[in-house]
Amino acid sequence: MVYLGLSRRLEFRILKGRDYSYGVYLYGYPLQQALIQLFPGVWSVATFFAASVAASLAMAAFSWNVIEKPILRLRRRWSVAAQIHAGPETAPTAEARALQAQPAAVAVR
Repeated sequence: MVYLGLSRRLEFRILKGRDYSYGVYLYGYPLQQALIQLFPGVWSVATFFAASVAASLAMAAFSWNVIEKPILRLRRRWSVAAQIHAGPETAPTAEARALQAQPAAVAVR
């Protein structure tokens, strides 16, 4: 299984650069329960499996493209830890960190 998971032969071009695994993990069970509640007694094992995989993949794709990917982009931009790990050319200087740590000045009338 480890060999198959790390093999380049199983790469799908449509999934390159996308990570739907957390979305499938997160939404799989609730969507299965919703399908059972919405359509009781309709499912055979094969149709239930196909419907739940399709629903969880669709929700995972939506979650990746609308929620996770934009948040990860913001993290690279605003996180000091991410900038430090990116390399010294993008890491904030000591002066920049000191400015970020200072509270904003409040204008008084």
